[in-house]
Amino acid sequence: MNRLRPPRAAVSALRCAGILLLLATSGCWSIKAYSKHETPVLQTGGRIVIAINWHERLRNFSARVEDHLTAEFARRGIEVLHYRPPGISLEESPVMTFAKAHGADRILVYSLGRPLVADRPFQDPVSFDRNGGIVSHPQGDPLQIVTEGSLVDVPTGKTLWQGSVDYKDNIPLPGSSGRSAQRLSDTLIQKLAEDGFLVQREPIAGTKAPATSVAE
Repeated sequence: MNRLRPPRAAVSALRCAGILLLLATSGCWSIKAYSKHETPVLQTGGRIVIAINWHERLRNFSARVEDHLTAEFARRGIEVLHYRPPGISLEESPVMTFAKAHGADRILVYSLGRPLVADRPFQDPVSFDRNGGIVSHPQGDPLQIVTEGSLVDVPTGKTLWQGSVDYKDNIPLPGSSGRSAQRLSDTLIQKLAEDGFLVQREPIAGTKAPATSVAE
């Protein structure tokens, strides 16, 4: 008896659909962290100032990153003070004055660079929702965000740690900005912990950031 076989085109379509479903459910993203630092001194309490710089297309996305960072510092018993730096560099910004005035021990300066698609600046606003979240884009190219951070000791003004986190999402699905923000912040915190500046803890998904101080 001859068995009925579906047309070859139909088989190919099913295979493609299966591959896309697998990618969508398993995720298709990568993240890498790099750092260099002085002799680590573990911070288990006290205060830290978070000063985040962001590209205009990542304004609300950066707020999600900051919320996750705040929650992770709070879990380690560190009080967070938020600061919006008006200057270009640490020397030109009054963030150090603010940190000393509020008795902070350290400053974390974190910058989210311009988002890239396939290693080139991305202009099409279709890739971002009205809240700055990452959504899918018509080109189907990988979306990349490069970030850099520095950890500064307030009493001495010395840079203790410098690092970067490079994030690439090959299929940035609609509504994925929350997960992307958490991946960035969790990786940054984990790197600081691995380098000996924070206590090692497993990140908790969906942790709500506590109330903190904000300075404009």
